[in-house]
Amino acid sequence: MPSQENELSMSCIKNCTQAENKSLIIRSVVTACDIGTLSEEDTGEIRIFEKNLLNTNTNYILILVELDKCNTLAVIYEQKDNFCVVSSVLGRYYEIVEVNFILEPISKNTLILLKEKVDMATGIYETSDFLKGYLWNGNFYSQVLNTPFNIKAYWNNAWINCSSQNKRWEKAIQNCNLTWNNIDKIVLYLYRAQEYSISSVEESVSLPEDSTFQVVESRFVVETLSWSEKWNCFILYEGKYKSTGEAVAVIHNLNNYVYSLVEDVSPQYVICTSNQEHLVISQEELEVMQSEK
Repeated sequence: MPSQENELSMSCIKNCTQAENKSLIIRSVVTACDIGTLSEEDTGEIRIFEKNLLNTNTNYILILVELDKCNTLAVIYEQKDNFCVVSSVLGRYYEIVEVNFILEPISKNTLILLKEKVDMATGIYETSDFLKGYLWNGNFYSQVLNTPFNIKAYWNNAWINCSSQNKRWEKAIQNCNLTWNNIDKIVLYLYRAQEYSISSVEESVSLPEDSTFQVVESRFVVETLSWSEKWNCFILYEGKYKSTGEAVAVIHNLNNYVYSLVEDVSPQYVICTSNQEHLVISQEELEVMQSEK
């Protein structure tokens, strides 16, 4: 039998708004994620998604517990008669703003697609959304996708280089939309509208109004990410790593990211090798095996 910390009754889950049940669910999720213990004052918001995630008759429950905007826990429970036990821990996130489920047509397992909102404070004012996907690998749910979504960032070059003559505020924005199909396999289409702007306000300590920013560069980027059972992740296309001669999957084209509008840098790619190692390589090191979709 499962331990008390790792099991929840279906009655508890169905009546999760009751204070006692809510406390039991939060404690179970925190224990599963192994992030320590809760005090009596610790509370959180709960979201519950009941799905047939795998190609079986078993029912699964995805539970999200948002302790605060920087700590959201995601755990999958498997239903066994009148109780549920921890099946797979997805992880710990910032704020989860959206959840989607997409059937993978070959395995009949379900992709879990999370959109995570991250507020950064690392020398720039940045709010970013990341799209993260998870698929069953035969033993647990593994991450098969992690790509930037919406981005809004402001910075001042004087923060980065005190001797810089450029004291103006700059801004980079990416607004992204997503569609998909899953007829033969899951294919995600990302539509990225990107802008790089500079404010007319000079040497301001405070962040200027958005109306003071003028667009310097803009573009619209479309990316097609296809689920690959061979590479166990979503890929843009396949290529050959020239230094080793081995076939690799290209999972990110870094030149398509909004920050490449800010600086003119050499094109780089993130590749996945046959042993699941992720490497950043230059365009000169990559031979495309098939055209980018």
